[in-house]
Amino acid sequence: TGLLLFGKCIFVKQTSHTMAFEYSSFISYRHNDLNETYFENLKDFLKSEVFSATNIAEIFYDKVSIKWGVLWDNKIYSGIEESFFFLPVWYYHYLNEDNLWCARELYHALEIEKIIRNQLTPKDQDKFAFIFPLIYKGSAELIPSCLSEKNAKSLVGYEIPIKTKKVNKKFQDVINNIYDTLLEQYLILEKYAHVDFQTLFQQIKRPSDAEIKEWIKAQKK
Repeated sequence: TGLLLFGKCIFVKQTSHTMAFEYSSFISYRHNDLNETYFENLKDFLKSEVFSATNIAEIFYDKVSIKWGVLWDNKIYSGIEESFFFLPVWYYHYLNEDNLWCARELYHALEIEKIIRNQLTPKDQDKFAFIFPLIYKGSAELIPSCLSEKNAKSLVGYEIPIKTKKVNKKFQDVINNIYDTLLEQYLILEKYAHVDFQTLFQQIKRPSDAEIKEWIKAQKK
């Protein structure tokens, strides 16, 4: 059923989902102290939209989701595996050899997307995506070849609304589009609630530093 909230029709599910996902989405971003407010506020905007689409309140954001004493590597990988969507906040330095974590996260997400697609019907394979790049700076044409430009959502020009949390109509339209897209993908996944994706994800191998550096080089257009 639909619920009208802030002028937008929100999808409300009649039954709880049976899929073993803890998070609505995983936000992957390159840490930058100068833009910390931007990332924190973007996380809040996305949390609301993805919750509306999936009915899951928790979003994976490393500063909140990784508690003291928890093994960072394991929590990052399990966080991606337990999320309905992977949202990389893309800009020029996202893939960089001086800090491999964004590359590791994206590589893992791509492997997950392959596994999920293999469980879908051909019709759903054509429609489904797990990864939705959010373009912070630059353009969709500059994202690496491993990502689909058609799934990218541009946030360029909306830095002030995000930093100040003052939403104008154009930015609201962007937010609504993100919600509509993620809801469509969630409804595809919900049809495969019987699939034990978490077990399938365990086959993914974690690359070494040398392997991930070579992978980064291969992504540059």
